[in-house]
Amino acid sequence: MIKKKLNEIDSSYPEFWQSSWLLFVLFIAYTLSFIDRQILTLLVDPIQKSIGLSDFEISLLHGFAFAIFFSIAGLPLGRLADHVNRRVIIGTGIATWSLMTALCGLAKSFGHLFVARMCVGIGEASLMPSAYSMLSDAFPPKKLNTAIAIFSMGGTLGTGLALIGGGALITFVSTMDVLNLKAVFGFESWQVCFLLVGLPGLLIALAMCSVIEPSRKGVVRDLQAQYLGYTVREVIDYLWTKRTSYGALFFSTAFMTALSAGFLMWYPNLLIRTHGYSIIETGYAFGLIFLVFGSSGALTGGLLASELTKRGILDANMRVIVVAATMSFPAYLMAPLIPATTLSLLVIGLAIFFTQMIAGVCVAAIQLITPNQMRGQASAVFLLAVNCIGFGIGPSLVAIFNDFIFYTENSLSLSLSCTALLIGPVCITWYWKSLPAYRSQYLTNFDLRGNKS
Repeated sequence: MIKKKLNEIDSSYPEFWQSSWLLFVLFIAYTLSFIDRQILTLLVDPIQKSIGLSDFEISLLHGFAFAIFFSIAGLPLGRLADHVNRRVIIGTGIATWSLMTALCGLAKSFGHLFVARMCVGIGEASLMPSAYSMLSDAFPPKKLNTAIAIFSMGGTLGTGLALIGGGALITFVSTMDVLNLKAVFGFESWQVCFLLVGLPGLLIALAMCSVIEPSRKGVVRDLQAQYLGYTVREVIDYLWTKRTSYGALFFSTAFMTALSAGFLMWYPNLLIRTHGYSIIETGYAFGLIFLVFGSSGALTGGLLASELTKRGILDANMRVIVVAATMSFPAYLMAPLIPATTLSLLVIGLAIFFTQMIAGVCVAAIQLITPNQMRGQASAVFLLAVNCIGFGIGPSLVAIFNDFIFYTENSLSLSLSCTALLIGPVCITWYWKSLPAYRSQYLTNFDLRGNKS
């Protein structure tokens, strides 16, 4: 019965080449967004030496400055995604965050960097609500998990390239004596890196003009009239009434993101401070680990959820999330404490693998249980929770352990493990308890999507 209804769902999706091109451009945009976002990780040391920032101030730039404004801007942009041309929203956002990343290279103080990173967050807030909404209208339910998993791989690819390419870029820029950048322009090497990383995004903003906006599918009618759109308040009220289904997806994922973001920010510095790696060695090692394990994890999660869905398993996405979260916790807990560098990197690679399994599958899970007319705003609320808690708290939580509890940079390994111990068990328990409610909500929305309105 379930398989039959899946085959009966509206088949008026774009042609394969249209949906594939859309996915490709969005994938590249997402990749660049993470390069722009994560390049700061490798620039911690040169920025601190140049401007004199503390670990806590760096954590604010990486987390709070970006995450808070990313999250706040996501709400109105998510509402726009439910009403207006999503291609225009994304193109404008790409241009904004690319220019603001480049402007980080002109910063002379903590305040300048804070404002620039704030604007990067506002620009990047345009991408995901509109992208998730467009992908849900471009790919049928059986293929949606895989499509979003491929899109999510852009995050791991971008992070990996930021680390691998960033290390090489820093080294290259630092040896550009022939240009004498500091004497001629007053630029430090880290400032040049921001300029070189930010500006290519303008080309992808232009590429969005070639994307065809997919028509909105599955617009549901109530007994009286067709919903043409919901206010933010109405969406939040709806999510609250379904809080048993959405709670774990939003908040457990937010705290898992906090754990991941904390490790992403500080694990490279652990390699430098504890294992004696140089910046370029750290970029290559951690970047390669993130690239291989993160990308394969995102793709594995999507493919597994798609296969289970094809078999008629309604809670496929949540099952994948539960297993992945459970498997990631011991890896996060142990990796920082392992003295052998290679083994430590492999164990953190497993943690990244399972965490990235959650990333794409969780987003698809939200799309599959949410009515079309509120998917953009529901995604924005999800991102609000994930980024305020995840990127806003995660990096700073590790820094708080290190600066105010253990008091020394040599205890970074303990700070990372304590963060894992604080977050992991609560998230895993909440995911497990949400399985029945998610299954019920999926069936409700599944029935609605099966009705052609």
